[in-house]
Amino acid sequence: MINFKFVKSQFKNIIIPIIIFFVLFFVLLIPSLFCSAFAPAKYIYNDSYGYGSRTSLSASQILPWTLYGIPAFILIFSFGIILIRILLVKEIDRGYMASWLTTPMSRNTILNSKLFVILSSILIINITLLLLQLIFFAVIQQDFNKQVLGNVVLTSFSFLFLSLLWTSINFVIMVYLNRPSVAITVVAGISTFFVICNILFNLSLVIEQLKFFKFIQYLTITSFFNVSFEFDVNNLTKEISNDTPDGYIYATWKQINALKFAWQLPIMLIGASGLFALGNWIFIKKSLSL
Repeated sequence: MINFKFVKSQFKNIIIPIIIFFVLFFVLLIPSLFCSAFAPAKYIYNDSYGYGSRTSLSASQILPWTLYGIPAFILIFSFGIILIRILLVKEIDRGYMASWLTTPMSRNTILNSKLFVILSSILIINITLLLLQLIFFAVIQQDFNKQVLGNVVLTSFSFLFLSLLWTSINFVIMVYLNRPSVAITVVAGISTFFVICNILFNLSLVIEQLKFFKFIQYLTITSFFNVSFEFDVNNLTKEISNDTPDGYIYATWKQINALKFAWQLPIMLIGASGLFALGNWIFIKKSLSL
């Protein structure tokens, strides 16, 4: 069960972190809003010197390095750690959690209500960012269409499920370990390891000397996250002639690897659900001193 009056009081405790992290995530979105096209594109124009062309960064090239890249991964685990620290670990350490048990609420109701607040906070930030992307991209970008919408939604949900999985891992560890300082150190260490592995894997894709780091993708949960912004840029090499009209030439979308999403999304969701359930069981069995 969930006590919604208790939920309301818990949201008051974390409203400032929610606002701060939402602003930080929005800052990561801003660079992509300066792009006039979502897909890579070449603009062809005719001036007094004849035909020419220019290319610029697209939103799809920026987002994997900002809102769906390393900075966002760091924000994910930081946000999860802070929520769990405020709502659970600190209260257990200071004896506040045991005092809640003197109320008519059961231990299960207390934990479920706090979990509802944690999960709702993650959903609020992710869904709000998704809606903002769709609104801004539709207004700003020349090539926004149903395909762009579908790919942005798919990538956003992949990121959301990764957020839930990452938070569930932190939740289990922080509930299990009795000393807050030790718990935070352990989850920060594990999350840092995941981020470093992701960095090394990305470097292995572009630096020949580091290609042996490709295997490291299997050591981090970020390998479950899949960005669906893939394009075929061959048509951008089209030659310019007097018959070429002014305007944009856009890269074409590559077919989405549906199989990846088909197994990655369920695994992240099932894994997160199982870990939250495990953390719930650990908490129910935990000795809480006044």
